[in-house]
Amino acid sequence: MEHTVTPLLLFIVLATLASPASGWAAGDPVRGKREFLRCVICYSADASVHKAGPSLATIYGRAAGTVESFTDYSEALSGVGIVWSEETLDAWLEDPAAFIPGNRMKASGIKDAGVRRDITAYLEELAGQHDAAASTAGSPQQ
Repeated sequence: MEHTVTPLLLFIVLATLASPASGWAAGDPVRGKREFLRCVICYSADASVHKAGPSLATIYGRAAGTVESFTDYSEALSGVGIVWSEETLDAWLEDPAAFIPGNRMKASGIKDAGVRRDITAYLEELAGQHDAAASTAGSPQQ
């Protein structure tokens, strides 16, 4: 029996491997934690600590402008109506002023897509850790 790979099948396989959803282009949260150091002047990874910006410990998967106990959001950010995901964080980290005009973020952005993916992976991991800790704290003792 002869096996042949059709051009369509080859295209599907390559497109799947190149897709961000496939994990092929997934960021590295360990590198992301290291890259996040460029953000700590204004942001914290501790859920209970806000600086010039809100804590980013629970930002992934959250609607923009909704971190508890942080009240200094710009109108542009609090009214944008987006959820922080891989795509939205990538666009924000690349060029905050272009993605959400009128926001108060002073940084010009991160041009390296790999660094943006790593930071996003770190923020996703932080949110997952926070969710896991919250669900463990809320579960009954056995």
